This record gives sequence, structure tokens and C-alpha cells, in this order.
Amino acid sequence: MCIFAVIVLNVVALMLPYWGMSAAYERGLYYGNIVFTAIFTLECVMKVLGLSPRGYFTDSWNLFDFVIVVGSVIDVALDGQSVNVNFLRIFRAARLIKLLKKVRWFTPFVAMCSFMDRCAPAAITADFSCQ
Repeated sequence: MCIFAVIVLNVVALMLPYWGMSAAYERGLYYGNIVFTAIFTLECVMKVLGLSPRGYFTDSWNLFDFVIVVGSVIDVALDGQSVNVNFLRIFRAARLIKLLKKVRWFTPFVAMCSFMDRCAPAAITADFSCQ
């Protein structure tokens, strides 16, 4: 449950940057990014050690988390370089999907979104035969 709170806080932190933010505010977000990356890296290392590499990497969600952690480490390592990898931060928000799958109301919500996704193009063209 603790990692759930960290993921939610990280998603909130990812929404905080804005155009024209002060240098101190930007520095705070930068250090926050490092803290979140360290927490997720520690979680990843602990799971690899606890489950063994084979046990860890056979689970697709763990593999997903691993890719996000590696991307986060690259993001922190290359921050300030000529290469812009800020887009990698978006994938951290995708970790919410993993957690929301455990919530009971999420499955019907996904079904509704899938239906709306199929119907949106038809609704725009006034063809209401969603299949």
C-alpha cells in the first residue's frame, strides 16, 4: 500500500511543472524526481532479490515496472544534457494502470472507455452503429 501512495504522489508531482516556474520550484521538482526514482529503483532491486531474477522477470507487470525504472534512471542521468528524455516520465503515470486493475470499479470503467473509444469516431460522423 505504501508504494501505491508513492506512485500517486509521483503522478501528482509529474503534473506540477508549468511554464514560467521559478528556479527554486524547478529545483524542488528536480530533487523530487530523484527521490521518486530512488524509491522505485530500491523497490525494483528488492523485488529482484526477493523473487530471484527469474521469478521477477517472468511476471509481465514486473517487467513493465523494470522498464519504467530503467527509463527513470536514464531520465535522471541525462537531465541537463542535450538529449531530452522528459517523455519517459509519462510512463511513470502508466503505473497507475497496474494499481487500478486491483480496484473493483476499474474493470467496468475500462469496458466503458473501450466502448466509448469505439463509438467516438462513429459519433463524430453521426454514424451511431457502434459495434
